[in-house]
Amino acid sequence: MKEKIEQLQKVLEEEIVNYKKLLTLLLKERKLLTEANVEVLENNLKEQEKVFTVIDRLECERFSILEELSKEILGDSFENTTIDELFSRIPDSDRLKNIRNRLKELVRDIIKINNNNDFLIRNGLSFIEKNIEAFFGVDGREDLYHPGKFKLKKKNAKNIINWKI
Repeated sequence: MKEKIEQLQKVLEEEIVNYKKLLTLLLKERKLLTEANVEVLENNLKEQEKVFTVIDRLECERFSILEELSKEILGDSFENTTIDELFSRIPDSDRLKNIRNRLKELVRDIIKINNNNDFLIRNGLSFIEKNIEAFFGVDGREDLYHPGKFKLKKKNAKNIINWKI
């Protein structure tokens, strides 16, 4: 059991390192969104994908260890218990609880920054759609980014560019 607890601590600490990387990348993404630096933003997204892959692997590993510990300590599947119940049965679990709390805090920060980035992206797209509509008289709400599928407004619609020659 002691070996599994040490494995769990190691996995949780690796998760903290990778969630911190993700948080750093998301903060950089926010800056890049405001600067409209598309090329660097694309590289940032690729780095995020790599970190997500590592986090996914660590999550699977963590769940496997928790499943083994749950069966060994509680005699039941981890799906039928809570992490608090499991940690309450592990001697000297203060370190695990501390790591868990740090992870929860990081995840909250990541969710907050991700929501902020989502807001920036949606507002940017809305701005682009309104500009396309104003300049070209095109209704960009449907299939905006699929070439050839723009819908022209009514003939009498006012737009900035006069298409009559």
